[in-house]
Amino acid sequence: MEREKRRNRSGANWLVGATMLHFIAIPITLILLKALVAVGWGELLNALSPTGTVVLLGGILAQVTFALVAGLGAFFLFRQQGGTAIVMVVVGTIAVIFSFAVFGGIFGALGGMLSIGGGATAWPRPRPVGYPTPPPLAWPPQGPFRP
Repeated sequence: MEREKRRNRSGANWLVGATMLHFIAIPITLILLKALVAVGWGELLNALSPTGTVVLLGGILAQVTFALVAGLGAFFLFRQQGGTAIVMVVVGTIAVIFSFAVFGGIFGALGGMLSIGGGATAWPRPRPVGYPTPPPLAWPPQGPFRP
């Protein structure tokens, strides 16, 4: 039981780092986007088509959601709630794919990888198999066919 608590708390620490990286990914991605386009914020938002604005706002919302899920996962792992580790591995995988494909870049992907690492650290392990005890020592059997 003590090992499970240590693994869950270690996984919770990984998830705290994932939460920070997901939140950090938002301003860094926006600053890099502005630097690549080399225009002001107002011109950048006006230049984006309605679809681009929706993708931008959806990406920000997704990174905030990934950060909140990682934070809740850290809270639940710290409190020893079961089933949290599996959810964090799945959400972390989605976060890595989303960060590289849509919005978040390397920092969002690193946050997703930390979520996967935290979930894998706290992943429930099977209980060790108990070895059967050897039969008790006894004197050789005695009976009508034994001397």
